[in-house]
Amino acid sequence: MPIIIKENSVVITIDDGNESVYGLAYTFGEYTNLSIQLLKDAGFTMAFTTNYGNAKVGQDKYLISRTYIYNEYGLEKFKRIVN
Repeated sequence: MPIIIKENSVVITIDDGNESVYGLAYTFGEYTNLSIQLLKDAGFTMAFTTNYGNAKVGQDKYLISRTYIYNEYGLEKFKRIVN
């Protein structure tokens, strides 16, 4: 999976052989209605905010929340968070 970093934004391209998915992590979590529309127009299919929370089915695909994982977390804490 190629990951490209452009001026503090991370662009993720996933190709499963059938369909490409294009995602973006908003720079510093900042976005506007205009930036969301520009992503849609550019063919992006999802974008990640810095808002804390679990991603949910039916959630706006351009406002996906994140669960924070820090490097000092042990494996057991990591498992609890992602489950």
